[in-house]
Amino acid sequence: MTKFISIAWLLLGLVILSGSCHKKDPLSGVDKKALFAAPAPQELEAIHASIQKRELTPLDVTIEETHVINSKITLNLISFRLHGYKQYAGVLLPVTQKPLPVQLFVYGFSLNDPVSFKSIKTSDTASLPFVYVVPALRGQSLSLLINNISYTSPLSEGTRNDAFDGATDDAIACLNAVGIAFKE
Repeated sequence: MTKFISIAWLLLGLVILSGSCHKKDPLSGVDKKALFAAPAPQELEAIHASIQKRELTPLDVTIEETHVINSKITLNLISFRLHGYKQYAGVLLPVTQKPLPVQLFVYGFSLNDPVSFKSIKTSDTASLPFVYVVPALRGQSLSLLINNISYTSPLSEGTRNDAFDGATDDAIACLNAVGIAFKE
């Protein structure tokens, strides 16, 4: 009899558990084919026109600090203005006269940590095959740890909440600022 009661309780528990795990479909009553349909050509044209109107030209591009990492690499802390906000970026620049590709590292967003952080190790004689850029988006400061030496920037102006809409603008403007400041 106790075995039967134990099984009954187990079955009752499974029924309650399975009923409590049922979730409502948040898209119930929504035409999913229309929601996830490919965009119409006029929608794409409107998006393209909106993007073309965005101002991505950095102003007041300044090399704030320069640090020799080794005989083949320098670190430059630059600043620029976009939409009135002063922003910062770290630029690891190989010592060269020829043009190089650029690698951009955009640190993620966190409500609790307003620091764009990157740790980089180089050998004493190594160069880089590219220009390495780490921006501090709106409301972030920059913290670079290069060969166990810390380099930091002031806080970029603006709020971190602006970075949700402006992160792409900030990153593109940062690349444009690097192009203005360095011929490489």
